[in-house]
Amino acid sequence: MSSALHNAGPAAGTTPRPKPRGTVPLALGIAAIVLLCCPALPESVPMWFRIVPGYLVVPVGVCAVVSGAVSLRRARRDATTGRLRAHSAIALGALAVAIPVTLVTLALVSLSRQYQ
Repeated sequence: MSSALHNAGPAAGTTPRPKPRGTVPLALGIAAIVLLCCPALPESVPMWFRIVPGYLVVPVGVCAVVSGAVSLRRARRDATTGRLRAHSAIALGALAVAIPVTLVTLALVSLSRQYQ
């Protein structure tokens, strides 16, 4: 076959498939949850591998929420697929941000009560 047939665009009369959206935000949301679980690794894992990812949880979670919101807006406007992925990314990112913020707040409240 000639290479011109392979490089031809979509056939006449067919509509191109819409691009799925929300894959990158979903990957960020899943990465934020995985980073959140790193401190629970066993002690045989090096300390830097258990502690350092904890500092990245909130930034990656915020990126998941923001990029998920942008992807959701584009999916609604263009009527493309990927709304479920965008919604899941927003939920996972928000959860990954809410858990550390809640734990830090509880620790600060507990410490403030100890010193009163």
